Amino acid sequence: MKYKVGDKVQIKSEEWIYNNVGIPWVLAYLLEYAGKYAKITHVSESDDPKYRIDIDYGEFEWFNLLFEENTIAETPTLQDISKTIREQNLGVSVKEEDGKLIIEPLKVEHDLPVDTPVMVKMPNGEWKLAYYAGELKTQSGEILKSTWVRGYKSEQGFGSIGQTHIIPFDKFDPNNINESLKHNIVKP
Repeated sequence: MKYKVGDKVQIKSEEWIYNNVGIPWVLAYLLEYAGKYAKITHVSESDDPKYRIDIDYGEFEWFNLLFEENTIAETPTLQDISKTIREQNLGVSVKEEDGKLIIEPLKVEHDLPVDTPVMVKMPNGEWKLAYYAGELKTQSGEILKSTWVRGYKSEQGFGSIGQTHIIPFDKFDPNNINESLKHNIVKP
């Protein structure tokens, strides 16, 4: 028996199905699921086992030859997970070390990672895109949140300036400034 209940498999591609399945109604049925992933829900015990899968609610019997040979379908790769988290701005920082994914929550209440895109309120009341520079200590000892001067990032070598309104870019809604201000990392 190649697969067991709970295994994830990938159904063969459209091209493979077109070239290898000669029964018209079976061809039409299989094409609906070509290339998709499914979970094995039942296995018949025989020399040539038949499988039931979740994608078709166990309606059809599937055979080994209808599943991709490469492996049991894997869960998404670390790169896929990392990319999704970064693209969706899910409130965490992500890094990969030695094949492991390290996910840590952003510290929005207190601080953000340096170079995080943010929106800042300018003295004239306009909002501008900038990059977070971290905390800045004034000569009087006051700690201010700051962004890089003229919107540059840290590696571009420019100084920083204290701001009174810094909102993470993914939390900023230009159509609802009051809601956006709830995410201001600068304490009033």
